[in-house]
Amino acid sequence: MKHDRTAGFKTAAALWMMLAVLAAAVFSGREAACAKSRDLWTIMLQETNDSYQDNLKLGLPVSSKVKLKKNTIVIYGSVRESGSGENSAAVKHAYKLAENVKFVSEGGTGPAQEMTKKEFKKYLKKVQDSGLGLMIQLKNEKAVRVSVSS
Repeated sequence: MKHDRTAGFKTAAALWMMLAVLAAAVFSGREAACAKSRDLWTIMLQETNDSYQDNLKLGLPVSSKVKLKKNTIVIYGSVRESGSGENSAAVKHAYKLAENVKFVSEGGTGPAQEMTKKEFKKYLKKVQDSGLGLMIQLKNEKAVRVSVSS
């Protein structure tokens, strides 16, 4: 009898182990798929702007400077992932640009306006202290869409 109980216990333990491994494989695959695509956002305001501190008090992500470089976009401040209630640390964040990245201005009543990289870089300089939102869509950790929105 003792031998049968031990065998039953070993069989049940092996079954639980197989289920745990299967569940881990399924859920880790989901995490990997989710990690490949994500959306980040921040509010563009200079630290000297009174609204800068107000937005910080409200717990919103704020960036004091955004630079568009040859292959990257750099954000100085905090960012938040869409769907998250937490801001990143207020540091320098750099994201690689995908080859086919789209630069867009959107919001208000008009349609989204796509721009060249050169046009968008010039536009970013104008809106650094505007309180507008900057959104970055990442796929495989590269920015595929960068937009400024009201």
